[in-house]
Amino acid sequence: MPELPEVETVRKLLEPVVKDEEIADIVVYKKRIIQGSTDVFINTLRGRHFRNISRIGKYLIFHLDGNLVLLSHLRMEGKYIEIGPEDPISRFCRVLFIFKSGKRLCYDDSRQFGIMKLTDEDHFLMEKELTNVGPEPFVIDKDYFYQRLHRLKKSVKEAILDQKIMTGLGNIYADEVLFATHIHPETPACTLSRSQTDDIVASSIHILHEAIAAGGSTIRSYHPSKGIDGHFQNTLQAYGREGEKCYRCGHIMKKIRVGGRGTTYCPYCQINPTKPIVVGITGPVASGKSLIAKIFSEAGFVVFNSDHAVRELYDDADFKNIIAEVLKTNITDSEGQIDRRKIGIIIAENSQKRKAIEQLIHPLVRKKLEEMIAHSSAPFLVAEVPLLFESGFDDLMQYVVGVTTETSKQIEFLTNRGSDVDLSLSLNASNKFSRYEKKVDYLIINLFSQEELKANVNKIILDIKSSRQ
Repeated sequence: MPELPEVETVRKLLEPVVKDEEIADIVVYKKRIIQGSTDVFINTLRGRHFRNISRIGKYLIFHLDGNLVLLSHLRMEGKYIEIGPEDPISRFCRVLFIFKSGKRLCYDDSRQFGIMKLTDEDHFLMEKELTNVGPEPFVIDKDYFYQRLHRLKKSVKEAILDQKIMTGLGNIYADEVLFATHIHPETPACTLSRSQTDDIVASSIHILHEAIAAGGSTIRSYHPSKGIDGHFQNTLQAYGREGEKCYRCGHIMKKIRVGGRGTTYCPYCQINPTKPIVVGITGPVASGKSLIAKIFSEAGFVVFNSDHAVRELYDDADFKNIIAEVLKTNITDSEGQIDRRKIGIIIAENSQKRKAIEQLIHPLVRKKLEEMIAHSSAPFLVAEVPLLFESGFDDLMQYVVGVTTETSKQIEFLTNRGSDVDLSLSLNASNKFSRYEKKVDYLIINLFSQEELKANVNKIILDIKSSRQ
């Protein structure tokens, strides 16, 4: 959806196009765009002149003679396109304004979500569309803003997207403002200090001014006008940069969902003060993940081990029956316990059954991890998850430590601990760690030098702990 800078760009571009033009006729191709009677809309506007265009939030306000006002909201894909007398109308033209001069203005909207509403100068500010619009950052009272947020338990990202509180920030610019202010998007709005809410207002003003000067952002399919592209997307610091390095600190930018909206942030620069920092450890089999988790534990990190979580599931009688049903075979040993080796052989030989087991287990393990995160009072938590990226657990982590080693070292380690080497390596085929190496914050090449490994891990621990300071 076009945001305030895009709508302001449209206003600036459109005003000289329509100013003083007399409307000779209007053709409405999609009646749903018009709020109220289409016939009244056409008959009232025919013969009127455009005087100027103002803007409130994301609404364009067309002022005409005769005390008339036309409200327009572009919604997802709406745009205005000037076309010549002989030019064909655009593919998704929904409303066509024909001027006495011969010029034509097409309202183009592929999604048909935009609206137009006719009102007058005396009443347009009282229309329900505008009475629900809060003040813009440029004019908002900072005391009012702090008090509104101070009463909200929802996340700051949701709060600054609420157009009733402050209008002007959509998803793109909300990410940019929170990145600029070092505030984690999930931080409860009520926990923000006065200086933080002041920073949000100041950064909003600065970023919106910069975006307006650059003509807005052309994200995906939105363009402000025919032949005009914004350039602010070339300077975005956070939005759309998932998996890339933070411009400030070099850590990998993460993407989560906050209030149903995709949200990109830096886990190092933007710390959530109400939750533990979660570090994921991942890598192929027998690469040293458990040893690294132990070093984190010795440094005071609470440890979540996904293998232990799976073992707990296997001890549940109902879960045993579900596993047996999925695999269509008996998977218990002579003592009635789940035979993990037997399951391993089955899923190593049958990729469909492996996927079925993963689809069953991963959500249950994730739930256990989410519960630990939600109820932990510890500042730091480390989670050892071999298939971290494949299972989609990476969105729960602020940092990911990836560990890998040479195949010969894997075989040596597996042999020393008495594992079935061939089966372990076969099961490891589902671990696509090499595909995700670029997404980790720290990569350890473990050649099983205990002293060197511990030194490397302790450096990582110090770096992560420093983000809380």
